Parts: sequence; C-alpha cells; structure tokens
Amino acid sequence: VQLLGGSLETVFSLPGAGDLYVTTQGGRNSRMGRLLGMGKPYSDAVEEMPDETVEGVDCVLAVMPAIEHMIAQGKIEADALPLLRELYRILTRNVAVAFDFESFFSKLPFAPPLRQRAQGA
Repeated sequence: VQLLGGSLETVFSLPGAGDLYVTTQGGRNSRMGRLLGMGKPYSDAVEEMPDETVEGVDCVLAVMPAIEHMIAQGKIEADALPLLRELYRILTRNVAVAFDFESFFSKLPFAPPLRQRAQGA
C-alpha cells in the first residue's frame, strides 16, 4: 500500500477492515474465492456468477503489473506476495489453485487459528 502511495491507516481503519469483514462474510469476492478454492478454473467460476462484478478480480488484475514492475526495480523481493501472485496466475492462465498453503503458513511468525485447532485436536 505504501509503495503505491497509499496510507496504512486506510488498510487498518474502517475502509480496509470494513471491506475485509464484508468479504469474509459472504460477499462476491468471498464467493469467487470459494469457487476458486474448490479447484474451479476462473472461467468456470465466472459462469456461476453471471452479471456480477467481483472487485477483487479487477483489483488483482490492475495491481499485479505494478507489483511486477516494483519487483523488476528491486523495490519488492521476487518471492514476496505469494498469495497475490498465485491469484494472478489463476486469473490470467485460467488454471486451478496449485498453492502450497502448508509451506506458506509454516513461514508465518504465528500459527493461524485453524492450524492450531487441527494440531491440538
């Protein structure tokens, strides 16, 4: 956000938190994410949501070229933003999810609640 001239306050205040809340509670972005997470290619997922605008898709398609440019300039590490890069790959190549979530979560400085529950059960 900051590299693109935005303020972190936007992310952590009502606009960012509100959008995250709506998305996780079943908005269009959430529905698209569930369809893609079930292994559907983007073209099939879009067919299940006719006449609906999924802002997250438009955002990924708009932001990723700028991210790639910043990587080329050395402003961002090449392996940064793995989830965003995977989403871009899914959307532009019309392929199913092929992301190593276990590896991704194992690198976080904390264990996600879902993972803690599964290990403790």
